[in-house]
Amino acid sequence: MIRVLILPLILMVSVLAFVAVATPAQAQSRAQTQTQTQGQDDLPPQTRTPITTERANHYYAQCMAADDQRMSDEAQAELCSCTSVKMMSRFSMEELDIIGKPTKLGRELMHKMQAQVYGPCMQTAAQDLLFNECMRDKKIMDFDLRDMPKLCRCMSKRSAAYLETNGEAMMRNILTHNPDLRDPLPAIMSSPSFRQQASNNLFSCLREGTSE
Repeated sequence: MIRVLILPLILMVSVLAFVAVATPAQAQSRAQTQTQTQGQDDLPPQTRTPITTERANHYYAQCMAADDQRMSDEAQAELCSCTSVKMMSRFSMEELDIIGKPTKLGRELMHKMQAQVYGPCMQTAAQDLLFNECMRDKKIMDFDLRDMPKLCRCMSKRSAAYLETNGEAMMRNILTHNPDLRDPLPAIMSSPSFRQQASNNLFSCLREGTSE
């Protein structure tokens, strides 16, 4: 069976997977918190329940099941692993309950997840897409290179590494212009700053003999 699910669904899975494994007591506590904080712009510090390793592992399994055929299995695994770790350090269970809701805080938390969790975790996925794009580029084919895959690997690897330190800032800038964004990956891939990085790296790899 071919599973074709796109990144917005992975975003939904990330929230639902964490929430779905809550104990009844925790679920009741979070429900009370939601009632108490409706209409407020922030959550009281005492309501921030840490995300446990158990829930992070559950998320990872669900994330891996939501296969995105735009990327390789290795890239999917890297994305799911990276986002599960960052989700634990950046969010509480109460915040996960609010993400995506039609409230000011719900939108802010969705933006927080896209910027702080997905922005820095897109490296391997972006590398896959850049490599495949490079290999299909007729202009690059016209260079008549002896080892075109090596050039494309060099360019895509260097360009994707840029996201580790700049992915969050890039996503924040993208969300400023498109606050209703649901799929971070094509937004990053079409970002002028990222495309410029890819172009610079392509010619840099050419000058260096396509060394990685």
